[in-house]
Amino acid sequence: MISCHLVHDYDLNEDESHHYSRPKLVAGSAEGYSGHVDGRLREARMNHPKGITVDDRGNIYVADTTNMAIRKISDSGVTTIAGGKWSRGGGHVDGPSEEAKFSDDFDVVYVGSSCSLLVVDRGNQAIREIPLHFDDCAYRYGSDFPLGIAMLVGAGFFGYMLALLQRRLGAIVESQD
Repeated sequence: MISCHLVHDYDLNEDESHHYSRPKLVAGSAEGYSGHVDGRLREARMNHPKGITVDDRGNIYVADTTNMAIRKISDSGVTTIAGGKWSRGGGHVDGPSEEAKFSDDFDVVYVGSSCSLLVVDRGNQAIREIPLHFDDCAYRYGSDFPLGIAMLVGAGFFGYMLALLQRRLGAIVESQD
């Protein structure tokens, strides 16, 4: 028996003829093969993906429940970031990467303020936190310096100085006539 476990990207924007776009395969087997395989998007396999969340960079994190793994879908492919080694029998083990162990009833939530995933592990009656790589928490800088505001102030100052220069040049040209 082949079961279909696909993650699709739905575009809910209507076109001019008021038809919705067709779903597009994001990751997994178009044929519906299940399993636990990391790699390229179309070669990766999941087994009962249940919940998803998205980080600031657009990476998708999947609660791959039957594999008891948390999977990351990025432009470069699918990787297991936690769990998965213990695909038989749930449990609660904290530890690095594949050493972690989850129940078969969990979900993931991205928390941008702490650059982490919260794992709602219902089967273990626990909420666990997984810190993410800083690169996945986009648009943050090494300090609390508001770079966008500084650029806006700089552009405003430059524009003001340019306007003063144009006004001064205009006055010089008029005085020579």
